[in-house]
Amino acid sequence: MRNRTLATVCTALALVPLCLSGCAPAAPAPPAATVTSLPPDPRAVLVAAAELTRQTTSTMTMGRTSLSLLFTATAVVDPAAGDFAVTAEVTADGKVTRWAMTAVNDSAFLRFDDLWDGRWLRMPSADVLTTIGLDIMPNGDPGEIGKLVGQIVEVRREAPGHFSGTLDLTHTSSVALTELPESTAETLRSLPFKAQIDAEGRLIELTLRLSDVDMSLGAVTVAFGDFGATPDITPPAAAEVMDAPKDLTEHLSQLN
Repeated sequence: MRNRTLATVCTALALVPLCLSGCAPAAPAPPAATVTSLPPDPRAVLVAAAELTRQTTSTMTMGRTSLSLLFTATAVVDPAAGDFAVTAEVTADGKVTRWAMTAVNDSAFLRFDDLWDGRWLRMPSADVLTTIGLDIMPNGDPGEIGKLVGQIVEVRREAPGHFSGTLDLTHTSSVALTELPESTAETLRSLPFKAQIDAEGRLIELTLRLSDVDMSLGAVTVAFGDFGATPDITPPAAAEVMDAPKDLTEHLSQLN
C-alpha cells in the first residue's frame, strides 16, 4: 500500500517541472528596475513585461493539455515575500488526482485530497520544493517567466500586446541533452511560444508549444491576473498537519 501511495504521489507531481517548462533552479535574479515606459524592441518589451509581473502579487494559472493528460493549477503568489499557495488537478489514464501546496514563512506544506486523510504534510523545509522541482516561484520568479523570456531566440510583434517567437530551453539544467536525440535537442533550441501583455505592460500569458518536441506533450500555458490584490497565504491549522514521511521526500527528490 505504501509503495502504491508513493507511486500515486510521484505520478501526480512529476508533471510539475514540465508544466513549468522544465526549468531548474537558477541564480537569484537582480532586483527589478522600475519600468516607466516600454522600449520598442519586442524582446526588450517582453523582458520588461516579465519584470513588471514579478514586482507585484498576482493570481497565476497554469495548464497543460496533451494526448494523455490534463493538468490545471491556480496559485496566489507574493514574489516579494517568496510565498505562494497553489491548488492543482491532474487527470491521467482516467484517474483524477487533486493536491495543494503552500509555501509561507520559509515553511512548505503539501496535501492530497485522497491520501493521508487529507492532512497537510509538513516538508523538511521550503528549500525542499526547489530540490524536488516543485517550486513554482524560484527566486521570486513566478512560473519562471523572467528566466524564460531571457531565453528568447527570436520574437515578433503580431498585434498590439501580442507576440510570438521561439525560446531556447537547452539552458535549463534539467534538460539532459546528452540523453536526448539530436533532433529533440535541436527542437528545444527553438521552441515556439506565444506571449501577451496588458495595457500596463505586464506579462499576462505565456504559452509553450511542447508538441513540437513530441506530439504527446501538447502545450503549456502560464497566465496572470488580479495584480496587486492582497494574497491569502497562511499556514494550515496545526491540527491538520503531520510531518511528511521520509520515504516520500526521498522519492520526490528522484523526480527532478
